[in-house]
Amino acid sequence: MTTSEASTGVAPGFVDDDGNSSIVIISGANLLLTPSDIQSAAPLISNSKVVLCQLEITVESTLEALKLAKKHGGTFGVTNSLESSPMRSAI
Repeated sequence: MTTSEASTGVAPGFVDDDGNSSIVIISGANLLLTPSDIQSAAPLISNSKVVLCQLEITVESTLEALKLAKKHGGTFGVTNSLESSPMRSAI
């Protein structure tokens, strides 16, 4: 998908002198992706063996992708931030 409504998202990471890290998230066009857009990609997702999500799009869109993967027997991967999320039980 492409859009002229927003620039691409970026997330630069930084580490200070003490080793503390942080990430600045500028979501950009990632936030424009909707569950409807995910449904439009259902044929691709349903034929995928693995779907990996990193919460770089909205939670609703991520959840839609993971539910589609599960429905069609695919394996889905999530980042550590999702492992302990209440959203996990909704998949």
